[in-house]
Amino acid sequence: MVAAMVPRDRREGYLEEFRDHAQGCFAATLYDDVPGGSDLEAGAEPFNPAPDDEAAPHTPLPILFIPELVGLDLAARRDWHEIDPSAYSGFVDTATDLILGERS
Repeated sequence: MVAAMVPRDRREGYLEEFRDHAQGCFAATLYDDVPGGSDLEAGAEPFNPAPDDEAAPHTPLPILFIPELVGLDLAARRDWHEIDPSAYSGFVDTATDLILGERS
């Protein structure tokens, strides 16, 4: 999950609420029903991460809101990546690790 345009001044609360909503959606549609586990193949472990599991798919990768990036013309602003890397560096690092398989 990507949480884009995260307000800097409410980051923690915003991301917690985002994660809770994503976890609820994933629990209703994607995660395994743990009680009974009757829909699982024999020997399979149910996949239903805890709401606060930082490695779970419902945990958002944040990109903080920066007004300078809204409506940005990449052709005219080739140095866009230098505007405020702290806003998106965590997203880029984690997404890269996930794509390359360096993080489970």
